[in-house]
Amino acid sequence: MSNLLAPSYVGLELAPDESLDLQETQRFLIFRLGEATFAVDIQSVYRVLRPGQLGPVPNMPSFVEGVTAIQGEILPIIHLGKRFRLEGQTDQEDERILVIDLPDQRVGLLVDAASEIVDIPITAFQPPPPIVSGISGEYISGITDWDERLIVLLDFNRIFSVAEVAALAELERETTEE
Repeated sequence: MSNLLAPSYVGLELAPDESLDLQETQRFLIFRLGEATFAVDIQSVYRVLRPGQLGPVPNMPSFVEGVTAIQGEILPIIHLGKRFRLEGQTDQEDERILVIDLPDQRVGLLVDAASEIVDIPITAFQPPPPIVSGISGEYISGITDWDERLIVLLDFNRIFSVAEVAALAELERETTEE
């Protein structure tokens, strides 16, 4: 994904690890939902922001928290913990919105915390076990035990069904026209 504007990641720092050969690694954003730790390719993330004021949206799935304006663009905000049914107690100070580009639109994903950007060898990730690779695991690309943490690698392009992406696109059109 190429953007004219440089991505910004509020409050995140690159975790240094000089022992890694960067040609064999990929850069990931590490974030948390409840007690679970996730990773996503940093190239999928346009920005990381602190949550602001959200406008309510009627008749949307329960995981759609509302809409917000970011640099003049109206974005639907998805509560990723609700989407994955991984809600836990969070410190609202740590919450972040990951602004990502889906195939047809940009959305914000509300997560409990976004902690760091790390370089992890692609070979460190293993396919999910058969029990989690079914319907509920269709958006899991791999799992690793890295730096004494179990980290689940997500594929944001597979998180939402075609119908959900269409509903989000319709929401964006409706809020833009108002």
